[in-house]
Amino acid sequence: MIKNKINNTATCVAILLVFGMFLSSCQHTIQSHKKSDNNDDNAGIESNETHEYQLSDKICQTVFGIDPQTFCEKNGKDTLLENGFTSAMVTSDDTLVLQLTNIQLGNWRNSEVSLQILQKILGSEKEIVSKIIPPTDSFYGAFYENADTACGFEISDDYSKVTAGPGDDKSYQLIVSRACLLMQVFKGIPSDNISVEYIELDSDGVVTNRIFLPMYMFIFENLDECKQLKTYEQSSSEINEYLDPNVDENLKGLNYISFWGMDYKSSNIEYRIFAYEFVDKESTLRYYVGVTGEEKRLDKIPLNSFDKNILWQKKIGDSKYQITVIEGNKAYVLISSNLIIDKIDKMLSTVFSVKV
Repeated sequence: MIKNKINNTATCVAILLVFGMFLSSCQHTIQSHKKSDNNDDNAGIESNETHEYQLSDKICQTVFGIDPQTFCEKNGKDTLLENGFTSAMVTSDDTLVLQLTNIQLGNWRNSEVSLQILQKILGSEKEIVSKIIPPTDSFYGAFYENADTACGFEISDDYSKVTAGPGDDKSYQLIVSRACLLMQVFKGIPSDNISVEYIELDSDGVVTNRIFLPMYMFIFENLDECKQLKTYEQSSSEINEYLDPNVDENLKGLNYISFWGMDYKSSNIEYRIFAYEFVDKESTLRYYVGVTGEEKRLDKIPLNSFDKNILWQKKIGDSKYQITVIEGNKAYVLISSNLIIDKIDKMLSTVFSVKV
C-alpha cells in the first residue's frame, strides 16, 4: 500500500499556505461518468451534451475546502461553478452530484489556473484546455510565464504521478498536483481511486520527499497491528500498556468490543494512544465527537448502511499534537508533543496499513 511521508513541518506549513490560496482563487473539481478513449483530454467539451458528475466528500473538501452539503447550501458560491452548473444535490453517502453541460464544463476548465499552467508545461503534447487564458494575478502569472522552462516535472500519462528532479522548480508541486488530480476526475476515474503521488529525487535517483494529494491519514486494520507500535523503534524505550480504558475520559460509557492503549517514551519520541473496535459505527462516531468536539457530526445518526464513517482530525496546540481517526467501527486517538509531528506522522503511515 502506498504510504504518505512528508519530510518536515516546514513542508507541511508551506503546502497549507499555498493550498489556502488555491481554495480562495480557483476552487472546484468534478468526476465524470463519461470516459474518452482518445488522446485529447479536453475532447467533447464543445458538444451540446449534458452530463452527471460526482464529487466525493474527500475530493470535494480537498479541492475547494467545503463539503458537498455546504456547496449545495451556498449554491456554489465562492467557487468557479457559481451560476455555472445546471443542478446540484447530495446523496446519502455525502457525494455531490452535479448536472453540467459540456459548455459549462469547458468554461470552468478554461478558468482553472492550475490547468492553464499544466497546459503550458505539457505544450502541444496534450490538450488540457480549449482556450489559452494566461492568469492575470501576479502570483500565478509568474508561475505561468516560466512553466515551460522552469518546472521540468515528469508527469505520467494517467496523471497519477509527478516526479521532480534535482534541477526542477519544486514550488510548482501543489499547482501541478492539483491539475493532475482534476484531470483524473475529468477522465472518469472513481473518486476512491483518485490520487496524485509527487516525489522528489536527488542526483542519485533516491527519493528525498513524497507527498500525496488528496492528503490521507492511516488507521489500523485490527488491534494486533497497533501492537507493532511497541517495536517500531529499535532504541530502548519505556512502555506502559493499559488493560482497560478507564484512563480515557472520552469513552464515557460507550460500548466497545476490544481496546488497546499505551504510553510510549524513548529518546526520540513520546506519545499516548488509545485504540478501539466499537460495537457499531454510531458508537464510533460518538467517540470521535467526544474527542474532537464536532457536535454537528451527530446529526448524521442513525448512519445509513452506505456510510463508511471515515473522519479524522489533526489538532496542533501550543505544546500538544492530537490525532483522532475513525473508520467504520474502529477508532484511535494519539496525543503527543507538537515538536515531533513529523516523527509521529511517519510512524503511523509506516505501521498502520489502512489509508483513509
